[in-house]
Amino acid sequence: MPQKRIEVDIEGKIEEFITRVDRLPVGIAVADSRRRLIAANRAGCSFFGCSREEISGASLDRFILPDDRDKDAALYQELIDNRRTSYSLDSRFLRKDGSTAWGRLNVSIFDHPAGHAPYTVMSCEDISGHKNTEALLRENRTHLKAILDNANLPIFLKDIRGGYIFVNRQYEKLAQVTNEAIQGKNDFDIFPEPVAALFRSQDQEVVKKKKLVEFTETIPLADGIHTFITAKFPVHDENSELYAIGGACTDITELKRSEAALRESEEKFRATFYTSPDSISITAKDGTFVEINPGFTKLTGYTREEVIGRSSGEIGIWATPKDRERLMTGIREQGMVENLETTFRIKDGSTKTGLISSTNITLAGEPHVLSIARDVTDRKQLEIERQTVQKLKSVGILAGGIAHDFNNLLTAIFGNISLAKMSANNQASLLEFLTHAEKASMRAQDLTRQLLTFSRGGAPVRKAASIKELIADCTAFTLSGSNVKSAQFLAQDLWPVLIDEGQISQVIQNIVKNADHAMPGGGTITISAENTTIETRGPLPLPPGRYVRIAITDQGEGIEDRYLARIFDPYFSTKQKGSGLGLAIAFSIVQKHEGLLQATSAPGAGTTFTIHLPAADILPPEKIRSRNEQMVNSGRILIMDDEESVLMVMKAMLTRMGFDVETATNGREAIALFTTARKTKKPFAAVILDLTIPGGLGGLETMRRLLEIDPATRAIVSSGYADDPIMANYADHGFMGVVTKPFSVETIMGEINRVTK
Repeated sequence: MPQKRIEVDIEGKIEEFITRVDRLPVGIAVADSRRRLIAANRAGCSFFGCSREEISGASLDRFILPDDRDKDAALYQELIDNRRTSYSLDSRFLRKDGSTAWGRLNVSIFDHPAGHAPYTVMSCEDISGHKNTEALLRENRTHLKAILDNANLPIFLKDIRGGYIFVNRQYEKLAQVTNEAIQGKNDFDIFPEPVAALFRSQDQEVVKKKKLVEFTETIPLADGIHTFITAKFPVHDENSELYAIGGACTDITELKRSEAALRESEEKFRATFYTSPDSISITAKDGTFVEINPGFTKLTGYTREEVIGRSSGEIGIWATPKDRERLMTGIREQGMVENLETTFRIKDGSTKTGLISSTNITLAGEPHVLSIARDVTDRKQLEIERQTVQKLKSVGILAGGIAHDFNNLLTAIFGNISLAKMSANNQASLLEFLTHAEKASMRAQDLTRQLLTFSRGGAPVRKAASIKELIADCTAFTLSGSNVKSAQFLAQDLWPVLIDEGQISQVIQNIVKNADHAMPGGGTITISAENTTIETRGPLPLPPGRYVRIAITDQGEGIEDRYLARIFDPYFSTKQKGSGLGLAIAFSIVQKHEGLLQATSAPGAGTTFTIHLPAADILPPEKIRSRNEQMVNSGRILIMDDEESVLMVMKAMLTRMGFDVETATNGREAIALFTTARKTKKPFAAVILDLTIPGGLGGLETMRRLLEIDPATRAIVSSGYADDPIMANYADHGFMGVVTKPFSVETIMGEINRVTK
């Protein structure tokens, strides 16, 4: 048959074939040996988005994406080489409009009748929907695996025969096996037989009950014994057929341990609560008692039935209601209060002293207060008795020391007076013995002044003053004639201090004198002073604020530890030259100045006394020096004193000095004499008033009356109580001068001269 006729015949058969399959839903196409499309049915044209004319003669490679062309070409070559009769390929195809679609290409080959290159018959099924579903499933599986792998719980899936299908990362850690290695294996392949048997029985129970079941199990793992709550559930397919068992494990090992520890703690608390001899109570937020222990009943006398549901205020336990307010304020602001001393009113009406500590706690999620109170009534009484005994002991030591010192001084005074009487005809000896008696009297005056400071205190009259000049003057005065020198390092910018200059002078002198006595062979006393600020309460028992710190250090032998704690006790001394009163007085003065005096020492290393004095907020006033003026020794003087001997001596002194003197034993006599003198035109140049007149009108009230009579009255206040506040602030009460008993004729003359000028 001629070639052309054969070609026409084949093309006709292809056309006939395409016509027959034109209505099939699957795309059918025929291509020649060069992979050019000859014809395609309606579904094929639709799949490629082309008309029959556009498809005819088009290369098949035009419609296959480049990534799949090589694979398709390799499979086609296997057809040509007779290594296969057909092949199937899922590939992405490019449509005319540029979009892509998934198609399953099935290719077969048949030979040309004339022996020419073979033709290719292809079917192409649109599988885009199937591929999209597969992609979605893969994406969902990826998301699900990510969720399961990042879950904190071990999760697994097993088939109904017990073979593992899937485990997440937490389960991998738990069983120490990978997901890939565990697939297809069962519990007996992984866990010890008892554990595997337990898991298998649980699975069977889930299959039987066909619902979620929770199991609590304790099993040994590589890192120890663990307790789990495992929830296992049945998994069904789309036909509701059970095909798998899923599970999630919650490790409650730490919870179990915490529960055990909590139970142990509760048991200990319960044992402590009910066996403690101290009173323990728990109150609700509204203050009502929730629970009490037997110690509470022992302390207060109230039974549990009488207390529960009522508040301490209702029961009336607090002898001082303000203590309850302090306690509640401390709990509210700080969360707890420690060792608040209070007085409890007992059921029988008596009282007891207690130390109470309270703190906030939480019970059943609600705020409560736990309070512990200790009965310290007996201890308090013993402490009071001990302090009383100690005070009596101190008073005994003080009295003995005073008696000793005064006996020595009186011996000197009496002896010198007796010698003076015996030497009445010898003026030189008489003057010598009287001078010695006067010096002994002045020492007695110094002793009484220190005793008054120590015993009465006399609230220091504090004013802003410069401590630098005071230290220098007191040190120079105390060390005058001594073989001990001083080295002073005083900061230039020292703050002024709030002090009574007279009292603090006494402190400096006493400490320097003590240092002098500590170095009988001579040496150097180092004195330093600097500003310091205490920000918060710390080791020093001082409130926060600004202070001037003074340190006085000697080079003596030091003080042993057993003596160091007693050096501020009255009449305690380790020095032969010491009286034992100076440091006690210094301590008392500094304490009354709201300061601090401390001592540190070590044998062979000397002793350091440190003084902290509060700084003043104002500058000290400038000192005004009086002019040198001639003594006044004439005029009328009125003296009021309740002691006849004092009146006699003062009158004799002033009369000898040229004054005309009148005396009164009380305020009423003084006012009468003062009034008469004004009426007779013989007024008094000065009035000397004793501050204290037992049973009569004293100096202060008398002064008020005299000022009413004559506002220009020139008066001097006199008293044996040197530290009386009126003596320190005499000008505030109208007085123009002050003298402290005992005094010399020079002292009283100097003051009269000052106030009458």
